[in-house]
Amino acid sequence: MVESSRGRTGYRAVFALGAFRALFTAHVISVVGDQLARVALVVLVYDRTGSPAWSALAYALTFLPALIGGPLVAGLADRYPRRTVMIVADLVRAAVVALMAWPGLPWQAVCALLIVVQLAGAPAVPARSALLPALIPDPAVMRTGIAALSTVTQLGQILGFAAGGILVGAIDPGGALLVDAVTFAASALLVAVFVPSIATTGSQSLGWWERIRAGATVVRRDAHLLVLVGYAALSGTYIVGEALAAPTPRISVAGRRPWACSSPPTPPAAPRRPSL
Repeated sequence: MVESSRGRTGYRAVFALGAFRALFTAHVISVVGDQLARVALVVLVYDRTGSPAWSALAYALTFLPALIGGPLVAGLADRYPRRTVMIVADLVRAAVVALMAWPGLPWQAVCALLIVVQLAGAPAVPARSALLPALIPDPAVMRTGIAALSTVTQLGQILGFAAGGILVGAIDPGGALLVDAVTFAASALLVAVFVPSIATTGSQSLGWWERIRAGATVVRRDAHLLVLVGYAALSGTYIVGEALAAPTPRISVAGRRPWACSSPPTPPAAPRRPSL
């Protein structure tokens, strides 16, 4: 366990813990990296297809792992040490994102690889949540840490989109993806060096399919949980507007970069004067 917080329960107390500072910074870097990959993907798909519809669909695909990733791979956080799960998840994402930056890779393969990136990150979320009680023994301080992580997630998404737009505008999608790969590698390094190795694994009394069935049964028998699940499903429709708007700035500047597929619009020809 980490050092005691000595009765303090504010943000100063939780950030006084070195392990939490490392975990917090790694989380921010990972969130920013996720958004960098999304921006680079949208621009890359639009540049290669010239279709806002395809780029919007590619953007929407990045949220698919959030739907299926939990049931499929989140259980790895209980099967293996949580710190190891977080490190491996970031290293896998770093390697796959670096592969996405290869210039000769078809855009369809880039989209598929981004889904792999999102799936690889799914076990890291429950692993981080389960690791917090071991790192922060004081329950009040731990709740403050959870609040800090939740708050910075939203801020990290905003910063990631902004940084992605700046990088793609300054270099190209491939370069932005390489920067993204570096962010994931940095996140893994922070956790490996500064987060202590604590033997924390969950119980696996039920198999993968049995746990999914048990969870579905609990939700199905509780009307309140069903309503919450319905609200959560409806809230996912907000990405429709984001997906359609994502390529809009690129459309307006298409052709101004040498790696853009679309060419600048040709000015209309001057009208011919009718002969007498």
